[in-house]
Amino acid sequence: MDVIKLGAQLKKHRLANKLTLEALSNSAGCSKSYLSQIENGLASPSLSVLGTLARELGISVATFLNENTEKNRTSWHLPAGKRQTLQYPDGMVSSQPLTTAIFKKQMQPLLTRVQPGGRSDADGSLQHAANSEEFVFVLKGTMEFTIADEKFILKEGDTLYFEGDLRHSWKNPTDEEAEILFVFTPPVW
Repeated sequence: MDVIKLGAQLKKHRLANKLTLEALSNSAGCSKSYLSQIENGLASPSLSVLGTLARELGISVATFLNENTEKNRTSWHLPAGKRQTLQYPDGMVSSQPLTTAIFKKQMQPLLTRVQPGGRSDADGSLQHAANSEEFVFVLKGTMEFTIADEKFILKEGDTLYFEGDLRHSWKNPTDEEAEILFVFTPPVW
């Protein structure tokens, strides 16, 4: 993900919505200085922050990813070399959307690589919209998931399928990279 383009898109849409940095930071639940860093290309938001910002601005995450909606209107094929990579701020987690035209999809598949010690987010707790669902398939490595205070150790080939509005988190407790396929329905960001 090009953080400079992302920052420019964020600022453009914030101003179009006539929002100050302070107003957007308050509604999105992050600091004004952090938003300023994102807008200036000095910080890259996590996927959950990106989704929150998109929701607060009334746009899709695809807008931040600078997808050409006309070009992708009927595209079903996404070559591996054309995937965009979204890097978490700590550099320990990266995700690639596995479809084009994210804004038109009913589900959202992501290929995520998690370095040793990498985790879902700083506070260790995710929660998606009511009636959302999440599917997880561990392609490589070992991951620890916590769903509604229940812990699961997933190894290569293991899966989970749960309601997205349950509090959950994940982390790589090993010293080897893990690779996970996440599928969300509806798209969470």
